[in-house]
Amino acid sequence: MSSLRKILPLAAAAAVVAAAVATAEPARTIPLSASAPLQAWEAGPFDSGGTPVINPAPRCSAAKPCDDNLIKVEDAGTLAVDVKSTGTEPDVDLYLYESDATGKEGKELAVSDEVSPDEKVSKAVKPGFYLARVIVYAGLDVMYKGKAELKGAAAAEPAPAPGATPTPAPTGTGGSSGGNGTAPAGPKPGEAPLTATVAVQKARLKVALKKGLPVKITCNTSCQGIVEATISAKDAKRYKLGKKALLVASTKFTPAAGDRILSVKFAKKAAKRLAKAKSLTLSVRADVADAQGGQRRAIVVKAKLKR
Repeated sequence: MSSLRKILPLAAAAAVVAAAVATAEPARTIPLSASAPLQAWEAGPFDSGGTPVINPAPRCSAAKPCDDNLIKVEDAGTLAVDVKSTGTEPDVDLYLYESDATGKEGKELAVSDEVSPDEKVSKAVKPGFYLARVIVYAGLDVMYKGKAELKGAAAAEPAPAPGATPTPAPTGTGGSSGGNGTAPAGPKPGEAPLTATVAVQKARLKVALKKGLPVKITCNTSCQGIVEATISAKDAKRYKLGKKALLVASTKFTPAAGDRILSVKFAKKAAKRLAKAKSLTLSVRADVADAQGGQRRAIVVKAKLKR
């Protein structure tokens, strides 16, 4: 079956798979507690084309299939999720969100989106529900092994008997608190703030469709991220690529400092349809992070290409 999927046109299955992704419930529920702190699972196979997609980031679609894992945490501790994938040139991303018993995506708590087959995240958590989303960004016949572990957890104290006087908790100034807060986006003490600029380089449309859109990224420190180009809903409809704004080109870049020019590759189907255009306006978005992922910037610029 996997070999057959490789040769199926992505466009033929996109509508069915995208609809399933949009309404899918979590693939599994994983209970974790102080007495049972470790769970493992396997999933796949998945095929990914990288582009095109429609949904806001992190994007789940026929081109970037997602596998959602609902984690039920019964005791406070540090939740660590680790995924390792295999297949043909696999690249997976891992996101952790607050959630509820239905698996609804809530506030983003942690993300690991390196250009890598393996990803891991960790976050101090309280009892509740959390969603670990694995996005297969690229690859064929991708299988992955997942592991979720609740570290440093202690079973909750039993409620005091009726009429008993509870022992007051010790007080003090303490240090930094855990919980479900997001990691700070600003620099750490003594660390320079991340600055980044994005500029689309001059290029002919027909050349960009074949070789990629040249985009210059400049960072004051080592940075990494992803650049994506989107067309409007009007152009998507005009060139028979759907009725909504569509992501037509994307590329990731690994940590490095200074200037670099990326070649943002177009999806094959999109490039073929857009070859008929005399001119095209693109919305180019760069999501940039420092090498440690602590500081993040989102930059959007417009680019108009002519044949």
